[in-house]
Amino acid sequence: MLRWKPLVFMFPLLFVFVPSACGYEFRMKSYFRYKLDNYDTWIQFSNDLLFDKMVWYADKIWLYNASMDGSCSTSEIWLSIENANMTVTNFFSNNKLEFTLVGNTYATSTAKIYIPNRDCPKVVAGATAWSYNSITKLVTITKLHSSLASVTLDWAPYGSTPTPTKLVETVENIIPILLSFILTNLLPIVISLFGVIVVWFGNEEERKSITAIGFVLLAIALFLFLFALYS
Repeated sequence: MLRWKPLVFMFPLLFVFVPSACGYEFRMKSYFRYKLDNYDTWIQFSNDLLFDKMVWYADKIWLYNASMDGSCSTSEIWLSIENANMTVTNFFSNNKLEFTLVGNTYATSTAKIYIPNRDCPKVVAGATAWSYNSITKLVTITKLHSSLASVTLDWAPYGSTPTPTKLVETVENIIPILLSFILTNLLPIVISLFGVIVVWFGNEEERKSITAIGFVLLAIALFLFLFALYS
């Protein structure tokens, strides 16, 4: 029992039991840094980290049922960082993961995030380059440093309902269709009926006139059709 006494006094400062509806058992204070010995870097969270289980490796930290705001943010994730230090500022609030990277000028850092319960991010901002492996569920981000860097991974449409189509957009889409139908179907029919009437009841001069007018109207109809098609 004597061997455990130092832990009893030291650990409550960083590691606190936290019962909750989501199953969180532990809280790590925001000032705590998780050092990755393989890379001589660290990962920190801007607010207290709540989680059910943590596995802390020399090259990454693996979290289960973790959150930074008290909600059930993600069931499983691991994070790793090389050539920079990472501070997580948003842990899946609004389906976003945001963090800052501090590295030496002109150095290139590599961050890796494994999230098995999510697909490829819809938007990745602030990275020099990034990739996603759909088999391993791993997001890899590289950043060429010149100053403090902020990176955002956004799964905003994840689990959201589609935005209803606006009526104005629907009308704008229907107008070209109606115009094309009128020009290609109704207008030739009207011209043909007018021509038949003139040919049946008119004289030679009127026939020549209606023929010329018909060609002009057909040319106009063709022009308007092409204009509606490509505008």
